[in-house]
Amino acid sequence: DEGIPITLNTDNRLMSQIDVTHELSAVSDVFCLSWDEIKMILSDSVNAAFASEDVKDHLRQTHRRYFDHYSF
Repeated sequence: DEGIPITLNTDNRLMSQIDVTHELSAVSDVFCLSWDEIKMILSDSVNAAFASEDVKDHLRQTHRRYFDHYSF
């Protein structure tokens, strides 16, 4: 509500057996997030990623296609 970006991150996922899908599901359940809030978290996460703009653009397009396809 305050406009502060929120990101989800997984550190050392091979050792902890945790991935961003399960983290997002857990956070969504605990905080009763709407699809719009989930989309914002994904967008903020991509924007904050230590990746090239090409990689970020690819991720944005992938998210957009997914949400458009499933009508979220």
